[in-house]
Amino acid sequence: PRIISNQSFSVEAWAYPNNVTVNAAVLSNSTSQILQIGASNRWQFLDCISPGVTVSISAWIHLAGVYYSSNNTCYLYGDGVLRNATLMSNELTATKITIGTKNNVAYFNGTIDEVKMFNYSKSPDEINASAKGVWNDIPLL
Repeated sequence: PRIISNQSFSVEAWAYPNNVTVNAAVLSNSTSQILQIGASNRWQFLDCISPGVTVSISAWIHLAGVYYSSNNTCYLYGDGVLRNATLMSNELTATKITIGTKNNVAYFNGTIDEVKMFNYSKSPDEINASAKGVWNDIPLL
């Protein structure tokens, strides 16, 4: 699957980090990490960094990122709760998606499960349901 730069999309994954490595990618493409451990050990979706949730070692978290092309805004959710919304500063590039690394450099040390991509912006209720294990949608991946 590919992310198309001018279209809305959503991504979800369960992550269980064994350690904290800045820029360790859960999902990425060749030009940017899509879901990652960002600066100050915070979860990050594209330009959207969670302001108050640090990465917990040896604990599962449901991560979801939603991008709305209509207002060029990205939303980061952790365990079904909106953590931050940010206006995008960079344009997305349509390239293939990789799981657990970016360009074989920024490796995620841990377990990644139930990775899903959608070609639309999921609602907060849909994200919350996914975090609770209720799947009512058909992902692209």
